[in-house]
Amino acid sequence: MTISVIGAGPAGSYSAYLLAKEGFNVNIFEEHNIVGKPIQCTGITTSFISNYINTNADFIVNKIDTVRVYSKNNSLEFKLKKKNIVMDRYGMDNYFLNKALDIGAELNVSHRFIGTRDGQITFKNNGKIISLNKEIVVGADGPNSQVAKSFGFIGKKDNLLGLQATIIGEFEEDVFQVFLGNKISPGFFAWIVPENRSRARVGLAVRNSQDKAYFENFIRNQGKVVDRQAGLIPVYNPKMQTEMDSVFLVGDAAGQVKATTGGGILYALMAAEELACALKNHKSYEKGWKKRLGKSLSTHLLLRNCLNRFTDKEYDQLLEMLKHEKVKKLIQDYDREFPIVLLIKLSLFQPGLLRYISKVI
Repeated sequence: MTISVIGAGPAGSYSAYLLAKEGFNVNIFEEHNIVGKPIQCTGITTSFISNYINTNADFIVNKIDTVRVYSKNNSLEFKLKKKNIVMDRYGMDNYFLNKALDIGAELNVSHRFIGTRDGQITFKNNGKIISLNKEIVVGADGPNSQVAKSFGFIGKKDNLLGLQATIIGEFEEDVFQVFLGNKISPGFFAWIVPENRSRARVGLAVRNSQDKAYFENFIRNQGKVVDRQAGLIPVYNPKMQTEMDSVFLVGDAAGQVKATTGGGILYALMAAEELACALKNHKSYEKGWKKRLGKSLSTHLLLRNCLNRFTDKEYDQLLEMLKHEKVKKLIQDYDREFPIVLLIKLSLFQPGLLRYISKVI
């Protein structure tokens, strides 16, 4: 049985690795000629990534122990019990790819998936059309998944546009900065993620390309822009179909992304584990990943819908509430990957937070 994995990002490569490890014949198809480029990700994760990589690997560019959040007239700073990890995405992508190749998966670059017909999947490679037997297909081909479109997966796809610049300037090496407010990044937030004292990843996300002026305003005066990146950030849809016969969606293609932060690397890796388990044991992949991740993803979505309705004044008030020492300690100690327990405990120490969440319940 041959498994065709479409996309060689972390979701695709880690899926390929786990499936090859289980004895499946795995082929990876990547539309670009170089895996890991173009870069379309900020590359910051929580310490939970240590379950999948060595955090002293050469593609780790920084470790951050402080988060500072700004609203229009307020700010909040807290220390992290476990440091956030900033990665070189090119290096990380190839780390997972090499794991897959080392265990027997095969890579095909410059193969753009274009559709399915008569039990075959079709690619374009250097102008030539190539058709292969379908068997099992794993769509790990990003927010605008052609696999999802071609096979008719059900579920509305909604994406944000992430805009980022690599900037040379003066930065606080250990501080991840977040900027909230409707005049900065309505419907999301802006960020400064330092690689070191003189280089940082600076960006924000917007609802549509007409809002790019927010990005230009934010990066102005931050320093010298040496590179720009852009990419879509899927918004989680709990009704999105991710399994159909012998076709499966993983990672951004499945919308397995935290709506609060736009982060999806860790959830993609966990979903890949559920996929390998499902195929090995002939079980439902969708039931498996939703049991493991669905509640957390829905909680992130609930919080994002709440934050989307905030005024600048409410952001100011929110930061003030979070300054309570017991509240700050909870935020510092709990991993933001899984917010449910944190929310429950926060509501006990600061019941006023519930009035914000009630806006969307």
